[in-house]
Amino acid sequence: MVRELTVRGVDRIRSYCYLKNGAMYSILVLGTIMLADSFGFHIPAWLSPVTTFAIVGYFLYRSVQFQKKGAAGTV
Repeated sequence: MVRELTVRGVDRIRSYCYLKNGAMYSILVLGTIMLADSFGFHIPAWLSPVTTFAIVGYFLYRSVQFQKKGAAGTV
């Protein structure tokens, strides 16, 4: 189901220019959390989803702001 939604929404996803960067930073943070956990550091279970939503949300916000700025410049 997730794959189908991704395939159908790929054009919409591409319209957000910074979203790919946000996904990459999110993967970096999640990998760091997993690595720290594997070395025995106590990582709260809520930290991964909160950081993922925060990072992707920030870059989504930046993408929307960029689109608005671009739309205002073309008028």
